[in-house]
Amino acid sequence: MDQLWRDALAQLGLTSVYLLLAFPLVKWLFGSTISKWIETRLDAALQKRVATAQFELDQQMARIQSAIDRDSERVRSVLSREHTDFSLWAERRHDATARLFAAFLQAETAVTNLSQFTFVETEGKPEDDVVSVIQRIPSLANRTDEIVRLHREGKHERVDDLLEKALTVQQHAHLISARNSAYEAYYQSALYLSDEVDAAAREVRDQFHTILIPYLASAREPGEYFANKTKLRFLMLELLNRARADLSRASRPPADVTTAPDVAVVRSEG
Repeated sequence: MDQLWRDALAQLGLTSVYLLLAFPLVKWLFGSTISKWIETRLDAALQKRVATAQFELDQQMARIQSAIDRDSERVRSVLSREHTDFSLWAERRHDATARLFAAFLQAETAVTNLSQFTFVETEGKPEDDVVSVIQRIPSLANRTDEIVRLHREGKHERVDDLLEKALTVQQHAHLISARNSAYEAYYQSALYLSDEVDAAAREVRDQFHTILIPYLASAREPGEYFANKTKLRFLMLELLNRARADLSRASRPPADVTTAPDVAVVRSEG
């Protein structure tokens, strides 16, 4: 019996020794397995989180890229429209300035050359000369025979009075027409004129009225017409110089283009 207990105890001790020797190995194997399982689970969770984050980032980048594309297209559209508007505006300014100067020049020619209204006494003049004067005065067209008869009868004072008054009325009408043409040309072009050109154009426009006033008042001072005519030519030259400078500037597109306030411009960094 004692021998049996001793064998059992010996076997138990040997088993204990084996267990003590195997415990570190079992502990290591268990720990390694648990660590690998944890790492696998962590790696799977991390990969899932990374994939989710990547998907969300891709969606966000797609939205940003779409917004950038929309804004870029909007900016290109605005710039294209503003470039077109500027081209049209520059063309209209050029045309308006050119038309205005041409109209002013035509009106200037009308008011600075009044030789056709010069009155010459008819006494001693051939009848053909008297008829040629009458033909220049539309208001006397139906009185040609009467005036010729008066001339033949030697009533030169009566003929001269009729011709001089008719020429004066026609001259006034001519000057008024030139003044009105200048004003009309200005108002037709004023919308597209720059401030500098507009100021010069208004001075030219008003000078046509200044030339007309003494004729309407019938109280002209000697040399007043020539002084007014000389000033008009000077103002025309000033207008020409300002128009040239303005058209030269207008032919160049602006350095900075202002876009619409609702347009967002996205700049890429890097």
